[in-house]
Amino acid sequence: MSLYFHKRTLHIAQLQGVPGTDPPKELRFWPVKFIEACQTFAREENLEEVRVPRADTLYSYRNPTLNPAASSEEREQALERIRKTMELLYDANARTLGFVLDGDSFKWENTTSVARLTESARNP
Repeated sequence: MSLYFHKRTLHIAQLQGVPGTDPPKELRFWPVKFIEACQTFAREENLEEVRVPRADTLYSYRNPTLNPAASSEEREQALERIRKTMELLYDANARTLGFVLDGDSFKWENTTSVARLTESARNP
């Protein structure tokens, strides 16, 4: 998992782990907790937004690591499973937590941000 800041926006860059590993079932809730923690951090630090990339914009979605020794059918099944998992991790979790689609990412706006409140006061 990784993130970075640009201006007053926290960008979540990665939610999944290392290629070729599956997290234990006990940790499958972790991406949601991570996104929620980012939202809390944004509120506390007065950031304007949190963004989560759309799954299909990620390199690992378009070019996942597949077993070259597997049959073409097995590779196709693995590709489908990987993409479905990434869509759940990124897209479905973001939507569930109130993010809205905005271009190549899902966006959550911090409505309590001082900058956002100041801007809305200037432009009623």
